Amino acid sequence: MMNKPAIVLSTDAANCYDRMVHKFICMICKKWGLEEQVLRALLKPLQTAQHFTRTAYGDSMSSFTGVNLQGAGQGNTSAAPFWTCVSTPMIRILKDKHLHAKMRCPLSLEEIVLTLMAFVDDTEIFLMVDDDDVEALIELAQTTLLTWKGVLQATGGDMRSKKCAWILRHYSKDIQTCRDKQLRMEDDDGTTRAIARYEMFDAREYLGVQQQATGSEKIQVSTLEAKIDKWNNLMKESKLPNALNYSAVFSRIHKSLQYPLPATTISENSLQNLSNKLYAVSLPRCGVSSKFPINYRDLPQKYQGLGLPNLYVHQEASKLLEMLTHSETNHIQWKQYKLGLEVLQLGIGAMECVLNLDYSKYSYWARDTWITSQWKFMWNQGIRLQGWKMELHPQRIHDRCLMEVFVEAGYNFEELDVLNRCRLYLQAITVSDVVDGDGLKLCPIAMNGTLYKGRRSAFEWPKLSRPSLRSWYEWRLALRKTLCNSRDQDALVKTLGEWINEKYHDWDWYMHETSQILYHKVDGHCRKYRVSSRKQMKLRVHTRLFKAIEIVPVSEIPKDVIRAVVEYEGGSHLYVKYHGSTKLSDTIQMQQSSMSRLGSFQFGKTQRWMCASSNLGTMNKAQLEAIMEEPVRIVSDGSFKDEHSAMAVILEQYQQI
Repeated sequence: MMNKPAIVLSTDAANCYDRMVHKFICMICKKWGLEEQVLRALLKPLQTAQHFTRTAYGDSMSSFTGVNLQGAGQGNTSAAPFWTCVSTPMIRILKDKHLHAKMRCPLSLEEIVLTLMAFVDDTEIFLMVDDDDVEALIELAQTTLLTWKGVLQATGGDMRSKKCAWILRHYSKDIQTCRDKQLRMEDDDGTTRAIARYEMFDAREYLGVQQQATGSEKIQVSTLEAKIDKWNNLMKESKLPNALNYSAVFSRIHKSLQYPLPATTISENSLQNLSNKLYAVSLPRCGVSSKFPINYRDLPQKYQGLGLPNLYVHQEASKLLEMLTHSETNHIQWKQYKLGLEVLQLGIGAMECVLNLDYSKYSYWARDTWITSQWKFMWNQGIRLQGWKMELHPQRIHDRCLMEVFVEAGYNFEELDVLNRCRLYLQAITVSDVVDGDGLKLCPIAMNGTLYKGRRSAFEWPKLSRPSLRSWYEWRLALRKTLCNSRDQDALVKTLGEWINEKYHDWDWYMHETSQILYHKVDGHCRKYRVSSRKQMKLRVHTRLFKAIEIVPVSEIPKDVIRAVVEYEGGSHLYVKYHGSTKLSDTIQMQQSSMSRLGSFQFGKTQRWMCASSNLGTMNKAQLEAIMEEPVRIVSDGSFKDEHSAMAVILEQYQQI
């Protein structure tokens, strides 16, 4: 979703239950706390069993008895727990060798490490690299393939090339250079063979679901249509009574159609067409007219409906149930869901959780994903979520969300898509990201379509190619139309005030207003600039030229500097253009000082209580001053000794709040 290359390795362990080495089972199960007597009772009957051949004519007279030191036996109740114990250290080996996919939520920056997903012997291994080097990623996949085969063989198992495959998902233009790359492994006969490679548009069946890396559902819809055609042919020849046919529709074909839906994003129209095709033949065989109103098919029978399942509702309601079940937990499903939500929120430029936004206004420039499909369903059904901590806040006084401004201005979907691509390239969310340091005018850096290097976003942004010149022309027109005064095409109608949020960027340029000196933090030191005496005829109002004077340690930067917007003149470090600066709000500074004081309390001689977070943002100026100056009393239940706790601050001698 962040346009980063990734590889998925699909492997199949050969006869996993029948090839587990008993000695390895004993070692692993003992580590998990299973007693030796229990292991003897479970494994000794398998090792000394007497084997007969059973046919329709009875059991064979002769038998085979031998010491069997591998396998847990098909149908054995303990086979599945044994395989779980054996495969756990195998998975840990991949993780310890860093053979996994590491992802970060773009807003919260929470790191997600996904090694593999396994269902008994079927395993999907996920791989990514940090530097987006496709060739290095393919080499990593080759190493992972051989490592996984090695750990399988160490436990008695094996892997065959004909049952393995891989797919490379990549959006780079130089993907053609990797077309001929192959992953190879040695089979039982000693021959090294290449495993199958699938393209992004190829469909593969995963646990009964046809999936494509592009996210298309065409193959899955075709598979469901084929099932319906087969069912309709059987129904046409059915001699069963209407009641039994009606029961068969519920217990057979509907269960088959519903099984893959929680993992799909099939549109409502496509699922409705599938239902119509099924009922055109099945309803008459159930004693119901094929012209029975569609709107009444899904109604309960007590409302004179047929009570037939709605495939679209089942698809989306099962997703919603899954999301609510794991929300705000440490479960890997919630982490993946949170990753998708934050990528979507950043992608459409929203300040709040996208599931609460108007789908009809903001969905056009969003990618079709599992979450987008659920967003559409929830909005149309009037379902809203409250209390989720996925909201962004304004960075300056009078700040607004850029895409919200464009939507309210009445731009059509195609224009909004162009504007959003420009916004993503500039890594901008709010108006403060595209204006000068004073908050009075549009910044020429953003107007020219240049990513500003003087501040580093705290978010994880997708890698995008630069939009076309035509797109930047529309970008400039849109900014001037929605934000600026007609008398001055770059002056804001509603200027921005002081900074009230400093969490979203790491700043490199600062201005000391008293001395009129610019400070630039770079490579562990600081470069100082002062106003240049060079002619500044071509510079616009509020823009000044500064010249580098010396390099000093970072420790010499004054404490009362404020954020500044600066760009280099002609690509040189000698001269820079200064586009204004604004200080941090006094209230925010007081909150920081209050937090610092609250974090300095000490209990006894050894215990120190650090205040990591609070709701000081809801307090007024007088309350903040009281925390910094007046006597305070800290109240807690004592659970802070374990690690985290809640506390209350009581102001002892202050009555004017």
